Amino acid sequence: MSKNPVKPFQNIDIVLVRPLRPGNIGSAARAMKNMGFSSLSLVDACNHLVSEAYQMAYGAHDVLEGAKHYATLSEASSVPTLNGLPVLTYREILVFLLKCNFSI
Repeated sequence: MSKNPVKPFQNIDIVLVRPLRPGNIGSAARAMKNMGFSSLSLVDACNHLVSEAYQMAYGAHDVLEGAKHYATLSEASSVPTLNGLPVLTYREILVFLLKCNFSI
């Protein structure tokens, strides 16, 4: 096994827009970490560095603490890693995966 494992999702940024509860952000961070994602951006978010978020982000505190903050979605979209990429809802992602016959 190589010392530098391939990280296929290192250039993908997950963006949460107006998350209302810190626990939701923590849950997203944990799910991201479990699936191999590590870059989280928050747009117009509540304070997420509180105990509720940390509890939900068990094992993914690095993702939670490394989240980037933006005031607006257009500000987040101006970041080169996001520029030109579509913003998809959770439902749109599920439909895409189902059409591609990915198991979810």
